Amino acid sequence: MESSRPLLKVHRVFQRRNQTGKNASRMPWRVRWIKMADKLVRGKNDLSSLYPELAAEWDHEKNEGLDPDMVLPGSGKRVWWKCACGHEWKTAIYHRTAGHGCKICASRKAVLKPGVNDLATRYPELSEDWDFEKNDPLGPSDVPMYSQASVWWKCSKGHSWKNTVSHRIQGQGCPYCAGNRILPGFNDIVTLKVSYLKDWDFRKNHDVKPEMLGPGSTKKVWWRCPKGHSWEAAVYSRTAGSGCPYCAGNRLVPGVNDIATAFPELVSEWDYDRNNGITPDMVAKTAARSYWWICPQGHSYSSSPGSRARGCGCIYCAGKRLMKGFNDFASQYPELLKEWDWDKNAGIKPDEIPCNRHKKVWWTDSQGHSWKATTSNRIRGCGCPYCANRVVLQGFNDLSTLQPDLAKEWDYERNAPLKPDMITAGSHRSVWWKCHLGHSWRSPVSTRNSNHTGCPYCSNFKVLKGFNDFEHHHPELKDEWNYERNEGLSPSDYTYGSHKLVWWICPEGHEYRRSFSERHTGRNCPYCAGSKVLAGFNDLKTQTPWIAENWDYKRNRKLRPEDIFPYTNRKVWWVCGNGHHWRASVNARQKGAGCPYCHGLLPGKPHFIS
Repeated sequence: MESSRPLLKVHRVFQRRNQTGKNASRMPWRVRWIKMADKLVRGKNDLSSLYPELAAEWDHEKNEGLDPDMVLPGSGKRVWWKCACGHEWKTAIYHRTAGHGCKICASRKAVLKPGVNDLATRYPELSEDWDFEKNDPLGPSDVPMYSQASVWWKCSKGHSWKNTVSHRIQGQGCPYCAGNRILPGFNDIVTLKVSYLKDWDFRKNHDVKPEMLGPGSTKKVWWRCPKGHSWEAAVYSRTAGSGCPYCAGNRLVPGVNDIATAFPELVSEWDYDRNNGITPDMVAKTAARSYWWICPQGHSYSSSPGSRARGCGCIYCAGKRLMKGFNDFASQYPELLKEWDWDKNAGIKPDEIPCNRHKKVWWTDSQGHSWKATTSNRIRGCGCPYCANRVVLQGFNDLSTLQPDLAKEWDYERNAPLKPDMITAGSHRSVWWKCHLGHSWRSPVSTRNSNHTGCPYCSNFKVLKGFNDFEHHHPELKDEWNYERNEGLSPSDYTYGSHKLVWWICPEGHEYRRSFSERHTGRNCPYCAGSKVLAGFNDLKTQTPWIAENWDYKRNRKLRPEDIFPYTNRKVWWVCGNGHHWRASVNARQKGAGCPYCHGLLPGKPHFIS
């Protein structure tokens, strides 16, 4: 059949795949191609000639004035059709040529398998909305799922409407509950008692009643606010919160929201000559159109009333537009003109640029340095970048020129391709250095220049194994390292000048803590040196037990003879065999001093020897 038809232009038609099941609505589209002509030629490429079977279903009554031989098969025009069963529907012509027919007939032709693919079995929740009265004698078990037949439904609120079974399966519910259709007494703006209903203009809306519209309606109707202002607006815009445009200042109400009434202080700046007869009382305070104004300085400029109301004033006084002799760079900052580079700025004049210009121009100082900067930067005090050491200039502020001694320690290998004449002497950039002993380290140029810091290894700020580590300098103390208590540490990880406290063991087996610097300066075991007490070694009880026998434990409280040196001058309490208590230094006891009571050395006491 296709070969008998003339060659036509290919036309693409989208069509859903013929699928069944719950996910049918999610199935991808498939593409069908039909051929159509660019121009209608009756008797050759019209619908009646190419598709006589479709022309037979043409509804001539409803398509009055339009016949099937007057349209192309691929036309997107929606027309009326009537099948052999008398069902009427409206759809696009290309939709019919793509193979779509009467939905009702198609649904009836679907093979119904009761208990398998009927609506009641597969979607029992939809059966609850079935309108048995209007669909009598048809029931939900009498139609297959995804049927295209339009039937009656009734929601839980009693709303009755007509829809296809397939659309219900796809999720379409009650159009009244969803707000897609208006049901007076249920979802109209009168029933919902919207706040803006009081503004309804019954006089101008004589053909439209509020009971006919919902809150989301796009229909424009008339409104009247309590102040008597009348305006036209869509219902949905009122639902969204819009109100009277006159009260909001969006439309002019003389004596209420005009410039002269709302902002009388701006009237004195109104340019009557350039506004061509328009006066401030003729313009709304929020108007978007620009009008002419004259500032107190006599500058004439255009601006909208809304901008003026927000505080925007003269564009020349604010520096937003250039005016020679008033806000140009030359007139405002004549002291900077002596550094203007006239040769490199050829074609640019300082009296033709604004002070806040962001484009860079050329400058030159008394040293002959030439650089580019914006006028705004110069106004903020930014001068020559070379004199300020912000930018390097070889032979002027580079490291080689200003600090040749530091440049000698430059590590050319690790800094390649950077050289000392490519960086300023005050740069904060970290680079590599190498001292005369070959030590390599990293440090900012500014730190070396300002703090006069040198090699961190030579100055013992950093450890370098085999050079300044403690083990390298004091191998004789390696045997005194307490490996058990210094777990994870090594004497080669610290310099000999480090102040870190670590554990040591002397040849006598005493454990003590000393820093590396203390050991380096010769400070050894504090117990052997007698600077600390070690119970059982150099304490009073161990060295002179006969003196410790007179120790007064009660009056000395927590202090014990094991906690004190045998020759200290510290005074403590003693008790003799006769029960006398007295205070005396340990050193005095070592020299033979005994109980002062027993020896009669206290006047007024028994046994006193005069």
